[in-house]
Parts: sequence; C-alpha cells; structure tokens
Amino acid sequence: MGMFLPSFFTGVLIQKFGVYRIITTGLLILFVYIFIALSGTDFTHFVSALFIVGLGWNFLFIGGSSLLTKVYRLEEKEKTQAFHDFTVFAVISIASFFAGSLFNYWGWNGVNIVLIPMLVVTLIAVIQITMQNKREQKNQ
Repeated sequence: MGMFLPSFFTGVLIQKFGVYRIITTGLLILFVYIFIALSGTDFTHFVSALFIVGLGWNFLFIGGSSLLTKVYRLEEKEKTQAFHDFTVFAVISIASFFAGSLFNYWGWNGVNIVLIPMLVVTLIAVIQITMQNKREQKNQ
C-alpha cells in the first residue's frame, strides 16, 4: 500500500511542491523508516516500517522518473525508458542478493544501518542540485 497507493497523488504533489522537495521528503521518510525499523521487531514495527519504506520509495521513484523525462529528446524516449527500467531493476536485484548476505552476517539492524550512508549521500546530492538550480535562476 505504501509503495503504490501514493502514486495516485505523488504527481500532483510534484507539480505543487516541486520534484526536489518530493525527493527530499522521500529521503526524510526513509530516515523515519530506519528509526522505526531499529526501534523493534514486533508486528507493529514491521507493518509500520513496511508502509513507511514504501511511501519513501514511492516519492523517490516517482520523483526520479519525473526527472528522467526532462533529460532526453522525444526520439530517445523509448530507449531511455528501457535503459532506465533495466538499470533500476538490475540494481534492485543485486541489492536484494546482497541484502540476504548482509542480513545473514549483521542481522536486521545491520541491513537498516547500511542504508544511512546511501541516504546521506543522496540527500547531499539533492541539496547541491537544488542550490545550484537556485543560483542559476537568480543569475538569469
């Protein structure tokens, strides 16, 4: 539910608040997910964490996909989308493979803690892009 139900309104949120704000919100939601996931392993923690991670994923995936539509020419549309989908699902497959090994060696907490540096790097990149876009708009 957290992954796909928000898709009905994520596009509207992107139009209203901007794609980088939605991506940033998605990243912040994933930090909330990590907090919930590290807080416990009972049923309510798992259900809450699954919904929250799905919501954060949705904001990031839809936000990233909407950014993709701005970087190619019309005649490149099909090839670009195919390359994007292949890359996303290949990375997801590889990450899932390593998540099992990570869980085996470091447990539930380790799987979640490993996300923190990736989220921080992504958040820094989004902040830098946002600041660069503001500077460019200011200079025009």
